[in-house]
Amino acid sequence: QHYAVRVGDGRPPPAWMEGSELGAHLRRARAQGLDEIEHGYGTPWGYQPLRETVVRLLGERAIQVHARQVLLTQGANHALDLIVRHLLEPGDKVLVDSPGYYPLFGKLRLAKASMLGVPRLADGPDLDVLQAHLRTHRPKVFFTQSLAHNPTGGSISLPKAHKLLQLATEYDCLVVEDDPFADLLPPSAPRLAALDQLERVIYVSSFSKTLSAGLRVGYIAGATQRITALCDLKMVTVVATSDFV
Repeated sequence: QHYAVRVGDGRPPPAWMEGSELGAHLRRARAQGLDEIEHGYGTPWGYQPLRETVVRLLGERAIQVHARQVLLTQGANHALDLIVRHLLEPGDKVLVDSPGYYPLFGKLRLAKASMLGVPRLADGPDLDVLQAHLRTHRPKVFFTQSLAHNPTGGSISLPKAHKLLQLATEYDCLVVEDDPFADLLPPSAPRLAALDQLERVIYVSSFSKTLSAGLRVGYIAGATQRITALCDLKMVTVVATSDFV
């Protein structure tokens, strides 16, 4: 513990990094009160002040959470990848919007999951087809984009959101709600996560549509136990997300 260079750490000592160009930027940040930023890997949960900000953002959308229910990710695509890895085994049946977000379909194919399409109508998923799939195939998860749906542009109605959650409960199906345009939409829009309060819904969003897609900053919100498991998986796969970003 007393050596200046601890070889087992696998990284240079923080004191050496203070003289670097990045160190100069960090000194300016600390002068502004951002003293939590360090030269280490950081926690796999992600930068704590940003997670606390996300908690407040979600509160504005009527989604009540605490910081241990929020996990930072490298954008919404990384969030979806973690969820797919955590929840699914080869051959598992999953529901997806049809048409839907093609990068998600690629991730599900990599996981060797079996996709069942739920047609997208003007006011949300076709609930008759959804119920038929749930009754016949008993899928584990429904991946859906409730608001500003890609590619149709439609948003779910409040009655349909309510009925969707009733069906998910009846047939014991989790719902992953991808909400990448959240900051461009009214906070009062009918989000499944707000109606469900993250009991059965896992909520995904990012800052790609507002700040910059190049930052690669997103997040997952959900029940504490699920988010803890996803945090463990994140640590195994990518260690942590960047506190600097």
